Amino acid sequence: MSGGYSNVVADAQALGLPLWVGEFGNSVSDDNTLLRDHYQYQDQDAIGSSLWAWKSPSQPNTVAPGWCVMQGSTPFDVVTFPSRLKFTSRVYPQYTAGSLQSLTYDPDSATFDLQANSPLVNPSDTNHATLLYVPAAVIAPVKAEGAQLNVIQHNDGSRSVYVYPSGGAYHVHT
Repeated sequence: MSGGYSNVVADAQALGLPLWVGEFGNSVSDDNTLLRDHYQYQDQDAIGSSLWAWKSPSQPNTVAPGWCVMQGSTPFDVVTFPSRLKFTSRVYPQYTAGSLQSLTYDPDSATFDLQANSPLVNPSDTNHATLLYVPAAVIAPVKAEGAQLNVIQHNDGSRSVYVYPSGGAYHVHT
């Protein structure tokens, strides 16, 4: 799988184009290997993506055949497969000030690490700050070196984090 990602990254760079994976996925039973690997490769090259998802007509608490996110037999008992929630509840930048150097998310500990370089962004300038989406699954406090943070807590437990780099390298993590 890494060869496929390496090839498309090289092609996008050669063409000067952004890269986004429009559809990918696997059987729920392979989440701990295949889905984990997809997200690790995407983090490695800062690739955005969309998981192939739909509600499966399976019974609750069973592993459904196919590539699904939800399980349940009626609209009233639909729940997310725990492994899908674990791997898709990821911290990600919606906008990055400056140049992203690295981004990693560990689904086992629900922790993340972002490193970037940027000119100074004034702490009142939300239009040029890095903006991170932090899902409710990530409960640890967000910390930064080389930047100031403004954390906005949402009713669903998720957070929006504005990151204002002080100029130069900055690091945001849990």
